[in-house]
Amino acid sequence: MTIENRGTPDWITVPEFLKRHKGLVAKNFVYEAVKDGRIPGLRLSRKKILIKSDSFDILFDSSQTNPA
Repeated sequence: MTIENRGTPDWITVPEFLKRHKGLVAKNFVYEAVKDGRIPGLRLSRKKILIKSDSFDILFDSSQTNPA
């Protein structure tokens, strides 16, 4: 019997996220978005933060519903 993580998002580091979305999002923007709660993040240590792998979708969706 196997256990599946249905509906559980993958968590990745900010550098991994930036590599996946190269050129689409600035590093400082991602860290600020985590800090102010626009995207969910987990601080594991002073230098390591994990964010949901679908954070780009979260950012895009929020920008579409709340245009500046």
